[in-house]
Amino acid sequence: MDGLSIVTGIAMTVFLLFYLAFNIEKNHPFLRILTIFAGVFTLLLIPSITLNLENDCSILSDGTYKCYDSGGSVVTPTESTVGTQFLSAYLWYIRIFVAYLFVYYGYTALEWLKHSFKQKK
Repeated sequence: MDGLSIVTGIAMTVFLLFYLAFNIEKNHPFLRILTIFAGVFTLLLIPSITLNLENDCSILSDGTYKCYDSGGSVVTPTESTVGTQFLSAYLWYIRIFVAYLFVYYGYTALEWLKHSFKQKK
C-alpha cells in the first residue's frame, strides 16, 4: 500500500466524520462537536504521510508505517506510526460515541419510566 492510498483512506474517513457531524440532530451538540474535532485531528495525520510519498510506504502487520527506498531497504529517518495513531484515534472516537449513546438513551429511558409512573398515579 502506498502513501497516496493511505491519504485517500484518511480523507474518506474524515469526509464521513464531517458528513455525520453536520447531519446529527440539533439536540446532540456534544456529539456534533466531538465528531468535528475527531475529523479535524484526524486530518493532522495527512502531513506526516505526505512527507514519505516519494518512497514506497506501507502499514505493516504490527501497525507501524514504514517506507522503503527503490533498493528495498527501510528508510529509517521517515519511519512513523501513522497507522497505529489513526487506528487509536478512530477507536477512541468510537468508544466515546458509544458511551455517549448509552448515557443518552439510558437517560431517555429513565425519563420515560418516570413519566409513565406519574401517569399511573
